[in-house]
Amino acid sequence: MEQGKYSKYLPFVYTEQGVAMLTSTLHTDRAIEASIQIIEAFVEMSHYIRQNRELLPYEELKALELKHYQLSDRVHNIEENMLTRDNLTNFMKLFDAGINSEEILILNGEPFKADMAYQKIYKLAKKSIIMVDDYIGVKTLHHMSHAKTNVSITIISGNKDYSPLRLAEYNDFLIEYPGRNINFIKSVNKTHDRYIVLDYGTRTMRLFHCGASSKDAGKKITTITEIKEVNIYKDTINNLLANPPLTLK
Repeated sequence: MEQGKYSKYLPFVYTEQGVAMLTSTLHTDRAIEASIQIIEAFVEMSHYIRQNRELLPYEELKALELKHYQLSDRVHNIEENMLTRDNLTNFMKLFDAGINSEEILILNGEPFKADMAYQKIYKLAKKSIIMVDDYIGVKTLHHMSHAKTNVSITIISGNKDYSPLRLAEYNDFLIEYPGRNINFIKSVNKTHDRYIVLDYGTRTMRLFHCGASSKDAGKKITTITEIKEVNIYKDTINNLLANPPLTLK
């Protein structure tokens, strides 16, 4: 059989080392060229197997076919997980709109303006919001104002920082947003990470892990990720809710 221009790749791509190297190549600037070469090499592999079925020993033929199918699956998985320019469309639009990188928050892999990300989460609540965060401020209350008026709000916090939330600031919030009372509970130094719990104790309960305090939204790039295994946190939340009230001064 006449050797095609990519036949030299055939022994190479049949090895684990070959797959690993091709995987890393796909994440470089040569991604397009490498992808084309891989596809063409696969085509030649298929032709080689079909044209030499009767000449190859049965065991060798089956081994080649198996490796071909396995490698096809590996390349498919690589393509599925590749980050392309299309994946960055929303992210780039934010920069094109004049948004500074410090204002961006990544919510479940999607970029938002930091304040909008928190507001989006609070709007999802149907019955209740529980926020666990040792550091709260006026911006924390501003985010909470976007929750539905019938949603109960609880903040579990140590109210730490050089400028903690003041009672006067909370009273101003109540005047501006009547009917949005907040229940404050002490964290008693039992928390480190920040969490937002929506509709606690219901079938539609949702839990978010926050990389930074909401009062600092927009100061640095951070991430909020939804946690799917909410049940393992129920006892922890119960224990925190049993803590004494937090009194603002």
